[in-house]
Amino acid sequence: MNAVDSKKKDLFETKARALVKKIQSLYNDRKLQELSRMFSDKFVILLGKSKKLYEESQGIQEFWSQAQARGIKNLELTIDQVFITSADLLISAKADYRKYDMMAYVLGHYKFQIVKKGGGSLDPEGTFIMVDGHYLPCDPDPFGLYFDW
Repeated sequence: MNAVDSKKKDLFETKARALVKKIQSLYNDRKLQELSRMFSDKFVILLGKSKKLYEESQGIQEFWSQAQARGIKNLELTIDQVFITSADLLISAKADYRKYDMMAYVLGHYKFQIVKKGGGSLDPEGTFIMVDGHYLPCDPDPFGLYFDW
């Protein structure tokens, strides 16, 4: 496995951080269709405690719609660390195989504000992990998002 160029690594970290901010912004602005379109059919969202898995476009849209329907009014994602590692992966895409040369692991904390129907709110917190792969030309979406919720 080859070492990753430091400039390329920095650019990929910037991309991963921007992606987390975009997820937060689109959800909080109630742009759920645009948010759902950010992710491909290879993407998954996993809720760790319930072991509930959402995958493919329809499942991802269902996750964000359910979050809104359950009263989640605000999503706050705080990044603690981003690890960039070199990779040598071939991942099947719809028509071909794509070679990935870097992986990003974004570790952070989430906080949801859930407004209760009778008034007041709950503010569940926990940790999240997002896994993203770098493909030349750069792939626009991450592979998965894990909430320990």
